[in-house]
Amino acid sequence: MNIPAPTLKEILVKSGYIDEKNFADAERASTELGRDITDILIFRGLISEDIVGNLISEYLKVPFVQISKTAISPEILALIPEKLARTYRMIPLEKKDGKLSLAMADPEDFEAIEFARRQTNLTVVPFYTTEKEIARALGLYKKGIKEDFQRQIDENIKKSSPDRNLAKAAEKVPIVKIMDTIMEYAISERASDVHIETQQDEVIVRFRIDGVLRDVVKLKKGIEDALVARIKILSNLKIDEHRIPQDGRYKFTLD
Repeated sequence: MNIPAPTLKEILVKSGYIDEKNFADAERASTELGRDITDILIFRGLISEDIVGNLISEYLKVPFVQISKTAISPEILALIPEKLARTYRMIPLEKKDGKLSLAMADPEDFEAIEFARRQTNLTVVPFYTTEKEIARALGLYKKGIKEDFQRQIDENIKKSSPDRNLAKAAEKVPIVKIMDTIMEYAISERASDVHIETQQDEVIVRFRIDGVLRDVVKLKKGIEDALVARIKILSNLKIDEHRIPQDGRYKFTLD
C-alpha cells in the first residue's frame, strides 16, 4: 500500500519509534535508491517489519496479520484464484460464519473487496498485511503443483520437434514453456540449484533443495540441445561453443 510520505511520517514519528531526523534520512535514501521508506528504516534496524505493520493497521483501523505465521488450508486458498490474488494483492485466511478473512496489501481497495465478495459469496473482513507478506504467501499457490508441472512438461514435450537450427528451436513455444515451467517450479520449491543432466536414454532435471539434490522430472532424449541453447541465448552465451566452460547470467522474475 502506497501511503503518502507525510502520512507515513506522522504514523511513525508519532509512535515514538522513529525520530524526524531518521525519517528524513530514510526519505532521501528512498528517493535515491527507489525503495520504500519503510524498507530503508527496517534495513537500518531502526524499526521492525512487525511494528510497521501494526502501526499502519492501527492507522487504517483494521487488524494486522502476518501470513507467514498463519496456517492456510488449500481449500481456503482456493476460494480466491491465484490470478485474482496476484492482481489485487490479497490472500484468503479463514472462512467462518459466512465471513471471509482477507489479508490485503491495501485494505482500502474497495474494488478488490467487491471482487472477493462476488467470487466467494461471503462477507469480506479485510486485514492489513505487508507487501512482502503478500509476495511470500503467493508462493502457497505453487505448493503441491507437481502434477500440474508434470502435465505442462509432458504437453510441451509432445509439441516439441527436433530442429537442426538450435537458435530457432530455442525460440519455439514448447521449449520456452518447458524452461519457464522448470524455473517456476524451482522457485516454488525454493531450490538453490537446477541441474539438467543427460543420461544414456533420458534427460533428468534435478533441484537442490535444502542441500539435497532431488530428481524432479525426466525428459525425452534429444530435447536437451534445444533446452541448453535456450539457456545460452538468455544468458548471452555462444550457442556453438561446446569445448570450454562459459559464464553467463539472466534474471527470471516471478511475482
